[in-house]
Amino acid sequence: MGVKQRFSIGNFKGYADLALFQQRYDNFVEFTFGQWADSSSFDNFLGLGFTSLNTGDARVAGIELSVAAQGEIAKEKTISLLAGYTYTNPVSLNPDKVYRESETTGFVIDQYSFASFANTSSDPTDNILKYRMQHMARFNVDYQSRKFHVGCGMRYNSFMRNIDGIFEQLDEGDSSISGLLPSGVTQWRKDKNKGDLVMDARMSYSFEDIYRIGLVVNNLFNREYTIRPVHLESNRLIQMKLDISIQ
Repeated sequence: MGVKQRFSIGNFKGYADLALFQQRYDNFVEFTFGQWADSSSFDNFLGLGFTSLNTGDARVAGIELSVAAQGEIAKEKTISLLAGYTYTNPVSLNPDKVYRESETTGFVIDQYSFASFANTSSDPTDNILKYRMQHMARFNVDYQSRKFHVGCGMRYNSFMRNIDGIFEQLDEGDSSISGLLPSGVTQWRKDKNKGDLVMDARMSYSFEDIYRIGLVVNNLFNREYTIRPVHLESNRLIQMKLDISIQ
């Protein structure tokens, strides 16, 4: 359900778009860690691994707001704005449901002999689904003249509260498998629990009617951040581009 409103403020014209949404999932599917295969030997890591399972019902509700505007501040000089914010509340509706029990034979690890949302999550508080960022914001502003263009953008993702608990257990957890895969993910999540703000910048200059040289800098301040655990996103990336228009 949404509403879109055009507006005009001085020389600026644009629109605001507000939307409310809710998605309901029956038999939500997730890759789930457990002891699902033959556990009689170490040849297949005692049967431990991820498999795709139906995990019960889930609901994702939220709100999204976007604003776009453009205006002339002088002759052949314009400012463009684009901003957006999204809030989601993605929750499991059956957090304590045991949706799979292991049928493995051999060396059985009790901790991984069954699966529920609660016992496979690193943080089951409020039943927030795994790998979800609840707050996301984007902002872009650009200045354009006949020959010159400059702009910047900001991207914000809130802290990912819940991931598969196995990653922290293998790293620095309190289980029998603690330290088998010291990835550093536990300490990283403790240090980076405020979310990530990443800035980009761009500029270009046109000359002699057919040439345009541009500079684009992504992750301007070289922030270390991840969107997926233990997968570091690109550091500062600088690109130069020359466009030649031939008519």
